Amino acid sequence: MIDTVHGQLMGQALAQMLDDVGPQLSPHSVHAVFSSPVSSVRWDSQTISQGKNFINKAIRGQSNGHTRCAINCSLTSRNSYENQLKQYDHYQEEVQKKRSESEANGLEFDDDDIDIKKVDFPFRFQVPFPEGVKNLKLSKLDSVVDGDMEFKLPQGRTLDFQSDNYDKTTSFFVRLVQPTTNKFVDLAQLSDGLGIFQFKTGTRQNRSVVHTRVLLVHDIDFDTSHFLTVQARLVAYKHGQLLMEAEIFNLNGIQVATIHQQSSVIVESSVKL
Repeated sequence: MIDTVHGQLMGQALAQMLDDVGPQLSPHSVHAVFSSPVSSVRWDSQTISQGKNFINKAIRGQSNGHTRCAINCSLTSRNSYENQLKQYDHYQEEVQKKRSESEANGLEFDDDDIDIKKVDFPFRFQVPFPEGVKNLKLSKLDSVVDGDMEFKLPQGRTLDFQSDNYDKTTSFFVRLVQPTTNKFVDLAQLSDGLGIFQFKTGTRQNRSVVHTRVLLVHDIDFDTSHFLTVQARLVAYKHGQLLMEAEIFNLNGIQVATIHQQSSVIVESSVKL
């Protein structure tokens, strides 16, 4: 089973960063490098750069005089598609209002007559929602509880390295049974959901340890107390290094996050990928 402590560490680091910057900013990207799991960590944070709508911070987790994890985090005030769409719609309403007033007075309409800043149509980063789970009913799927996380696994939980034709992509649902007050911390914890996969080689199960994990937050419109859809895939396995990536979708099928994860895994030499 993949090591499932690193999402907790990412969550602790995010909690520290969010406490530093206040509620006006939310995470955009988190890049974490781990050396070993620990139970007690002291966090030291440092601001790398900042501007009007963003701040970049570095934080180190120290334990027993050693750095156990190093995390870089970018926080921004502009990663809500819903809020940006409202601002765009408001701008368009003002444009139409000014245009109608100009036409009624027999004047030529000019964008400079609008006393609010121009707002462009918001960009959305979106991967197609996985077709295989689009019509599934959660109430009919069995649940698996692991700590504070509850899973519904429509396609099983095994990637078999002995099969020449295994499916490299699988989808599942996950939520937090006891969510905290900060959903971004919870999202980091849910990134441990990749740990549900068991890598089987015959009768033997193998263990992998996470080295790096990147969490990209595309949208803040999600609730970790409800089931989120995760589409995960095995990208590569070479020289004992396992690379996986996943997309996370909210209840409306909108992609809210991406995960990239690199691990070391020990498997028998006879196993085929």
